[in-house]
Amino acid sequence: MAEPMLELTQGIDLKVVTPLFLGNASQSAAELRPPSIKGVMRFWHRATGPEGLETEGDLFGSSGKGASGQAPFLIRVDAAGPSDRTVDRVEAPLAYLGYGAITRGKSRPFIPPGTDIKLKLVFKPGVSSDIKDGVLRSLRLMNYFGGLGARSRRGWGSVVLADELPADFDDLVSRLQREVDALNVGETQEARYTSFSGGSRVVTFPAGRSWREALNIVGKQMMDLRNPKTNPPDYPWAIRDVRMVSGYLENSAPEKAPYRAMFGLPHNYFFIRTKDKVNIEGANKEFSRRASPLFIHVHPMNNGDYAVVLTFLPAPLLPAGQKISMSTRGQQRITVSPPTSWGAVEGFLDHMAEQPGAKEVLI
Repeated sequence: MAEPMLELTQGIDLKVVTPLFLGNASQSAAELRPPSIKGVMRFWHRATGPEGLETEGDLFGSSGKGASGQAPFLIRVDAAGPSDRTVDRVEAPLAYLGYGAITRGKSRPFIPPGTDIKLKLVFKPGVSSDIKDGVLRSLRLMNYFGGLGARSRRGWGSVVLADELPADFDDLVSRLQREVDALNVGETQEARYTSFSGGSRVVTFPAGRSWREALNIVGKQMMDLRNPKTNPPDYPWAIRDVRMVSGYLENSAPEKAPYRAMFGLPHNYFFIRTKDKVNIEGANKEFSRRASPLFIHVHPMNNGDYAVVLTFLPAPLLPAGQKISMSTRGQQRITVSPPTSWGAVEGFLDHMAEQPGAKEVLI
C-alpha cells in the first residue's frame, strides 16, 4: 500500500509598510483574515493577462457548472490580533490619498506599519509545480505593485515579502523588470479588464527614508498636478476640467466627462467660493463606481531607503455604451460620454517619470 502524500506547507513572512485599513465584521477594529489575502492574490493572478483569467479557477477555486471547485491550497494567518489604533490628525497630502479611510483628519482603525504577518500556504497533496508557482507569483506581484485593504491603490496597506527586500533602488528596478518580463503581455494597448497589457506602464522613483515621506511625496505631486492653481504647464488637464465643470454650472452641456474621471469614479468637484459641489459618476447605478487604474505602492529597501512604484493598468472605464452622469444641487442632471483617452493619467505618469532618479520599467 502506497504511503499517503504529505501536504506541502510554504511559509511566507510579510511586513506591513503603510497603515493597513481592513475592518473586522463590526468595523470596530482592523483585522487581517485569510479571505482578504486570498482575494487580493486572486486579483493579481487575473492581472497577469488572459492566461491568468483562464487558470484562475485552477489556482483559487470556482463554483458553478463545470467549475474546478475548491482551491488547491489553504491560507493560515499568524498575525497580531485586531487593532483599534487610529490617528486623529491626518493632514494632506496623506488625508488626500486616504480619502474615505480618513475623514476630517481622523482615520479608521488600522494595522500599523512594521507589523509582521506570517502566512502558511498549505497545498493539497499532488498539487502541480505550475499551480504552486502561480500562487507564489501572485504574492510577488502584490509585494511589488499592490497592497491590502481600503485605499491600497493609493499607497495605503502596502505590504512586502519581509525576507526578499531589494538591496537598493537599482535592485528594485531590476526585480520589477524581471516580474514584468515574465508576464505574457500582448500588443493590445488596453485590456478587457484590469490587467497588464501593452499599454501598461510602471514608473518608480526614490522617495525618502520613511513610508510617511514616500506617501507625502507622491501625494503632494498628485495634488499639485490635479489642482488648476498649482499644476505645471506640462499638465493641462486640470484647467480644462475645471473650465468644463464651471461651464456645466453655468448651464452649458459638455459632450464628455472631465478628463480626470479616468483616475476612477466617482470624481467630484467642490468650488469654495460658490459652495457648489458637482458629482460625477457612472450614470447606471450598477456601474456608478470604478476603481482607479493607477496603483501606488510603497516599497522599503535594505539600505533604509524607500521607493514609490506607480503601476498603470488601462482597461475600459465603463462597459461599452455606458454613460457618465454630472449632477449638482439645483441643476439638471445630465449624462455625457466617458473621456476618449487616458491623457490625464498618462500625463501624471510622464511628469513622475521626470522626477529625480525616476526610472520606467519597459513593458
